Amino acid sequence: MRHGNRVKEFKEITRNFRKYQDRIGEIDKQLENLKTEMTGADSVKINSNGVISLYQKRSLLNEERQYYIDLIRWVEDVIDSIDSPAIKALVWMTYVQRKSLASISEKYLISKDNVYKKRKKYLISVLNDEAMKRLERIQKHRV
Repeated sequence: MRHGNRVKEFKEITRNFRKYQDRIGEIDKQLENLKTEMTGADSVKINSNGVISLYQKRSLLNEERQYYIDLIRWVEDVIDSIDSPAIKALVWMTYVQRKSLASISEKYLISKDNVYKKRKKYLISVLNDEAMKRLERIQKHRV
């Protein structure tokens, strides 16, 4: 995979970072409701197929939850592997928090072009084969 494509894929994943966090919260609520439902299940209300489907639903929800947790961890690990604290913060602000390069460069009185080049250079260095293989493994286990 070309370096530019790696950065593009990183950008796509970080674009949904907050959605992943929100979805984990939704799944947690669904799992809590399911737990209550399973605790109250008895042979009169739910036949054996119903109980099995509750366990299947719980399993699917847990798998989906783990998928989003793994994606979030991957993003955090990629950013943490950047050895420059300034660039690490810049990547977090521009990709995860989705702040514009223009506003950041204006606020910190630095060249927008310089910020863009440094950010890309550092990302290319940490989005190595190992990081991309890890992402691929995560995506293969998608629910």
